[in-house]
Amino acid sequence: MRLCLVIPHWCPQAPEARMHHSRLLGTVISGVCKTAWRDPRALDFSNDTCVPAGFGADDSVDIFVVTTMGEHAISDGSGPPNTYEHVPIACDPQKIGWEAHQVLKDQMRGDYDWFGYLEDDILIQDSDFFRKLEWFQKLAGPDSVLLPWRFEFAFGAPFRKVYCDPPLPKDQIEHLLLDPAAKDVECEHLGRRTRFTISRNPVSGCFFLSREQMERWAWSSRFGEKDTSFFTPQVSAQALPVLRHFKCYKPQLTDADFFYVEHMQQEFVPQVGRKFQFDPPPMAKFAASYDLQRHQ
Repeated sequence: MRLCLVIPHWCPQAPEARMHHSRLLGTVISGVCKTAWRDPRALDFSNDTCVPAGFGADDSVDIFVVTTMGEHAISDGSGPPNTYEHVPIACDPQKIGWEAHQVLKDQMRGDYDWFGYLEDDILIQDSDFFRKLEWFQKLAGPDSVLLPWRFEFAFGAPFRKVYCDPPLPKDQIEHLLLDPAAKDVECEHLGRRTRFTISRNPVSGCFFLSREQMERWAWSSRFGEKDTSFFTPQVSAQALPVLRHFKCYKPQLTDADFFYVEHMQQEFVPQVGRKFQFDPPPMAKFAASYDLQRHQ
């Protein structure tokens, strides 16, 4: 697989904010390189050589980090050297996602197999992430796109790992779905039956399209529309292109660990127990009951 990836990147210019976003961007770029880089090698102690690992020789990724107005953290050493190309443009920071779409379209002249859009705080860790994209499209067809579940992780929270994009109310999402009645897709994976359903919440911080899908979107009459109606400009730039042109699937929630990314900003997990209530897990209930009995 040859992947072309754009990352729209903007951050406040206060020193602490720049340092924080520099670390985030560097981690995101490193994650992509670890999962999509070409020609991994392995050490051979028998003759002190470094030999091909036997897979991934044809895999590569070109990363384009799109920035605007000089408001970025790239000069602070984001990411390993020689792993991305910086693409500065002039636009409203709220519209940087759509400019990143254009950068993606411009790269169609290259011989890429897949095209991706990744927000600058989304971490890919699954080494099979890109293979799963190819596999799912063969299974479901070119009208379908597989989106990952986003999760957030934090030590000290009531629950350390929280999936944070639940189904939206019908009046917010149903009219946007290309085919609300599309059938589920099922398969066997590692001895477990895995089900994929039409997502009622396409927010995932990223999307990935095959060349055939990219051509369908890029040459459509709606390409380049700067529609900010889906929650925020950032969310709209990620979700609307795939919503309007493809059937968007995610694994059902019980299979969320099949295809996922990490949202590194921790926007939702600190709200668990405050805005989002929960029943204590069994051990917490037992501990609370035991503590109450001790003091009676």
